[in-house]
Amino acid sequence: MRRRFKSSIRGKLVILMGAVVTLSAVLTAVTVPRLVSREILAMMEQRDLLLVRELAARCEEAVVPGRPELLGRQLAGDRVLARMLESKMARLPYYLRLAVLDARDSVLFSAGRNDIPPAAFHARREFDRKRDEFIIAQEFGPESIFQLGAVINHRQSYHGCVILAVSESMARREFSHLWAVIILIFSVLSVVGLLAAVGLSMVLTSPLERLAQALGRVGEGDLEARLDFRTGDEIEALGDGFNRMLTSLKEARQRDLSANPLTGLPGNSVIEQRIAGLIGSGRTFAVLYADLDHFKEFNDHYGFVRGDEVIRFTAMLLAQALHETGGEDSFLGHVGGDDFVLICGHGKAAALAEAVVGRFNAAIDQYYDPKDRRAGFITVADRSGRMRRFRLMTLSVAVVTNRYRPIKHVGHFSQIAAQLKKQAKMRKRDKIAYDRRHDKDGAGST
Repeated sequence: MRRRFKSSIRGKLVILMGAVVTLSAVLTAVTVPRLVSREILAMMEQRDLLLVRELAARCEEAVVPGRPELLGRQLAGDRVLARMLESKMARLPYYLRLAVLDARDSVLFSAGRNDIPPAAFHARREFDRKRDEFIIAQEFGPESIFQLGAVINHRQSYHGCVILAVSESMARREFSHLWAVIILIFSVLSVVGLLAAVGLSMVLTSPLERLAQALGRVGEGDLEARLDFRTGDEIEALGDGFNRMLTSLKEARQRDLSANPLTGLPGNSVIEQRIAGLIGSGRTFAVLYADLDHFKEFNDHYGFVRGDEVIRFTAMLLAQALHETGGEDSFLGHVGGDDFVLICGHGKAAALAEAVVGRFNAAIDQYYDPKDRRAGFITVADRSGRMRRFRLMTLSVAVVTNRYRPIKHVGHFSQIAAQLKKQAKMRKRDKIAYDRRHDKDGAGST
């Protein structure tokens, strides 16, 4: 069962999409945290530098040239500043110590952890005083810290700086919960992706499974299978194409079952269905009933082998003429023996009838022996046993149309065709009889 699932289209789709989702999650889990960590540090530096700049600006307002101790006293007595700094220190544990240094690196004010001594700040030696702010990476014992600083300038004169010591490791731990969030997000995305892969595979493969089952039934000879997909996409088009194929196969089977074994043309049942369909459609059409004159005598004289050759030749000649003259939706059927039916539009009937009669009469003598061809007849015993002369074969055509009167049913057509065929056979030349009667019950006339 597991092997069949893996080898199926659905299994391959699930495995493929699952691999894509998993690979995407792994790659994202590797790259995104680094990007996020970098952005977090950048955001932290911007936010913390803003605090340092604000404090430096407040110090610049309180600077008294030559009296740095006054600045330290003012900062120490500023309760609003003290509460703000205490709040910051409590809320952001990665703040280690904040200090205000004078121009000689003496600490005027400090807040935060006492285990970071003022001696850890060496601002004068570590930065260019011409810059307004700075970030210094420094090792303090086992811990890495960042010193974020802003200078105190008054009247373009350096009076000290404000430095905030930030623990790098504690800052990273502060945002470590984002890792769990990222892992959770990508776990959810992976599960959703796998479920989507399963759902998509079912949507795609379920119709294919139904198609495979239907094809199996068709392979067993059942042409009644149908696919009803209402998806509005290529799958629905696939089902419609399959149904049209089955309809064509059923029609082909019916043609094969009724096809004449000698010519391969559709037989009586298909001919009747075609005529009945045209009658029901209300379209104007014409049916040419073609019959060989003196074929029985030819067959008796030369044998059935040559007679079969004539029948196949006639079928080929009619098919060629119908292809060239009959137009669209034309049809050729073999009733049996030496009788054929051609169907075309009413406007094509006369030209088609003249074409088949002329071509047949011009080419049929090739099937006679030279002596009989020169004589223009063959001598054969008639039904009573008397020897009689029979002229070379000709083709008679009865043209039945619903142009002038309605044809009620297939039997009505057969009745009209039989009467017109008698009229055509009685002619010595141009053996074509047209149905031009306008009455409803008459047989027809030339």
